[in-house]
Amino acid sequence: MKNRPELILRTDSTQVEINPITKVEAHSSIEWKSECEYVMTYETILNYPEDASHMIGQKINVKIISTDSNGYKVHATSPRIDNILEFIIAE
Repeated sequence: MKNRPELILRTDSTQVEINPITKVEAHSSIEWKSECEYVMTYETILNYPEDASHMIGQKINVKIISTDSNGYKVHATSPRIDNILEFIIAE
């Protein structure tokens, strides 16, 4: 699995993904469906090189499939994606 450079900042109801290279920031709301499933909805995208209005309101269904002391793995799906992603917890 290829590592991605994004920094992710999350609370119970929001998520911000920041690419330190491109400076693109994707701000999303999070709606929890269960302890292991949530829906992430893009609210704002900053510093994108093109018009990103088509992404606003897009929903991504996320299911946490495993966790350990270093991070967790999710299955993210939407009409445009179907990916397994791994997140490492930064200290």
